[in-house]
Amino acid sequence: MDLVGRIDAHLEAIPHAVILVSVFVTALICVRIALSAAWFVFTYFIRPGKKLRGYGEYAIVTGATDGIGKAYAFELASAGTLVLLFSPCVHVFWVPASLLYDDNHLHVLI
Repeated sequence: MDLVGRIDAHLEAIPHAVILVSVFVTALICVRIALSAAWFVFTYFIRPGKKLRGYGEYAIVTGATDGIGKAYAFELASAGTLVLLFSPCVHVFWVPASLLYDDNHLHVLI
C-alpha cells in the first residue's frame, strides 16, 4: 500500500464527529485572528484621536528640549492647551520655549 492509501485509510478510521469538532475549532481560531487583526487596524490607523481638552486645561511635558517631548509640546500648544515644559538641560531649554512663544503667542516662564 502506498503512502496516499495509508493516509486515506487512517482518515476513514476517524469518526466524523471528531472531524467536525476540529473543523469548528479551527474556524473559531481563524475568526478570532481575523477579529484581532481588524481591531488592531482600527485602533492604530482608523480610530480618531482623543480630545485631550477633556482631561484638563494644562499639560505637563517632560524632556521638552528635543525629540518626542518637543513634538508633543508643539502639538499640545497648537491645540490651545497650556503646556508646562520640564527638561534637565536649562541651556538647551530656551530654543523650544522661544519657538512655542513665537508660533502660538504664549507666555513662557523659565
